Amino acid sequence: MSLSRQVMAVMVIAVLSLGSLPARAQTGEGWRFEFTPYLWLAGIRGEFGDGSVAGTPPRVDASFDSLLSRLGMAFMGTLEARRDRWSGYGDLIYLSFSDSAGIRLAPGLATPGVRFDAALRGTVLSLGATHRLRDAGRASTDLVAGLRHYSLDPSVDGTSGPVQRRGNPARDWTDPVIGFRLRQPVSDRWDLTGYADLGGFGLGSRLTYQFYAGAEYAFSKTYTGRVGYRQLYVDYEDGSTRINLTFGGLMLGVGIRW
Repeated sequence: MSLSRQVMAVMVIAVLSLGSLPARAQTGEGWRFEFTPYLWLAGIRGEFGDGSVAGTPPRVDASFDSLLSRLGMAFMGTLEARRDRWSGYGDLIYLSFSDSAGIRLAPGLATPGVRFDAALRGTVLSLGATHRLRDAGRASTDLVAGLRHYSLDPSVDGTSGPVQRRGNPARDWTDPVIGFRLRQPVSDRWDLTGYADLGGFGLGSRLTYQFYAGAEYAFSKTYTGRVGYRQLYVDYEDGSTRINLTFGGLMLGVGIRW
């Protein structure tokens, strides 16, 4: 995919996300809000499924470029409300991909081919609170605690003549997570930022973690540009179903404060 098409995709998704920005409401003194629509240029690797189609869980290893052509719908955004040292936040990621492929087992013979149709629809919703441990102007350290809910619906359909086999290990679960968030200014307008959390602990998934490292540029008191690298890992197992996925890539966003 050409660079111009990637840039166009970034602009379209950002404009659509900005259109969902809630109207500014009257708030009590001391409350501050920030909404950040973003685009996460994440690739996916790992495995998901129960082995009902091919005997082993299907594997996926796809870059963002290859996923973009298969993307059906996406929304990504974060909303945070802060007062004094406390804040509450919500982060939503919704993605939908689909693809298909056909294979002829014996070319030239009267044997049927095999067709695979695969889809992955997923929602990751994080809700939580932060407490500011260090507040030195723009430099800060926050303790983070919350819940991350996964709703993943991967499916693989295999068809060979009249025979069809289907794997659809849809799962919903919620993980507790704890972590830290850091901010360090390096100039009048630039800040370095970092975030890391750890969760699951066998209460939902066996293990999940997330980290982000990036930079922010303050265009004004209202608008902030963000760029960085984000990675999310989840290892979930329930009976014969195994979901072990890593999402990672560049993240671009615009923060709007009021």
